[in-house]
Amino acid sequence: MRRVEENHHASSLQLAKAVESQTGVTVSCDTIRRTLQRNGMHGYRPRRKPLLKSMHKKPRLEFAKAHAEKDEDYWDSILCSDETKITVFGTNGFKTVWRRKGEDFKEKCMVPTVKYGGGSALMWGCMSAAGVGELHFVDGIMNSTMYCSILKEKMLPSLRALGRRALFQHNNDPKHTSKATVAFLKKNRVKVIEWPSMSPDLNPIEHLWGILKRQVEHHSPSTIQPLKEVILEEWKKIDVAICRQLVHSMPRRLGAVLKNHGGHTKY
Repeated sequence: MRRVEENHHASSLQLAKAVESQTGVTVSCDTIRRTLQRNGMHGYRPRRKPLLKSMHKKPRLEFAKAHAEKDEDYWDSILCSDETKITVFGTNGFKTVWRRKGEDFKEKCMVPTVKYGGGSALMWGCMSAAGVGELHFVDGIMNSTMYCSILKEKMLPSLRALGRRALFQHNNDPKHTSKATVAFLKKNRVKVIEWPSMSPDLNPIEHLWGILKRQVEHHSPSTIQPLKEVILEEWKKIDVAICRQLVHSMPRRLGAVLKNHGGHTKY
């Protein structure tokens, strides 16, 4: 139990070897697992969350405080955007982490993630409480020039559909904050909501991606073109009520950030 408290990612085999090296007593992996379970530790797939440092937590907390009292009309006026990938086979390995119930968002029980790392279909999309917006497949590496083109062709029509009070949301990726992108947004009079870094849990579209990926998996596409066709088909099927529900979860998301002092949330 002391070893697990020190390293929540230790496997039952590693723990059994540690017991043997320290005591000379041989125990099986099953005995290790039963002992841990009797003491409230169970094996789970670890949550994958961005690595948050104090430099990230402070802006998250400030954002939550500044927007905690915003009403539904405010959130309804925001067009959320993001990029994601969907793989052809969707097989990703995972490790088990030992933890107690309720410890899934402790930093030592999670696996920090880095965006992308390869994939079969990379796409940009947007959504609001009014439903899904445009979806664009990215060929090659996206730079600020390509991003501005996507904003012109895909984002502006979706944003204007929300009316004159509409706000645009994107994260602080370098291509989103480049001089070219900033100039494009200013030229087209796009109002951009200031967004804290490392905060996918605050963006409703992250959950929409999850819904889309689960629906795509049902089709089991085996090559790129069928994958893209299925993605477009399922994207268009997403109900407006789902988008509205996700957007209206913003007060709860902000409340969780406040409660955790800028740290990780369950979202």
